[in-house]
Amino acid sequence: MSGAHDIQRGKRQVLIVDDDESIRSLLNLYFEQAGYEAATAETGEYALERFEVGRFHLVMLDYYMPGMNGLEAASAMHVRDPGVMIVLITGMAHALAHVDLAPTGIIRIFSKPFDICEIADWLQSLSELD
Repeated sequence: MSGAHDIQRGKRQVLIVDDDESIRSLLNLYFEQAGYEAATAETGEYALERFEVGRFHLVMLDYYMPGMNGLEAASAMHVRDPGVMIVLITGMAHALAHVDLAPTGIIRIFSKPFDICEIADWLQSLSELD
């Protein structure tokens, strides 16, 4: 899990992808206050553009967006960088119950509405892996 170890070493870049501006803003504020360099995108297509030119260790990705959905974007990112940690955030987690997420590189799903403390606890658990 190289992505988790990179985050621990201080190379903490996160890409936040959601078509809902309030979610992007909330996550951006949280990650910046937690010491991450945060970038945002409102579509899967724009996220891929940002992903191509940046070096992200964590991607927080909405599932339902106009155009390319989160699974499609995650799959493309995973092919380009299999070590990136991809987290899906969705209000429809139950719809993914029978979906094989292995080809997408998604390592965690957070259901909307999410509690920012749940994300903080998960990130803390990553830092305790070392």
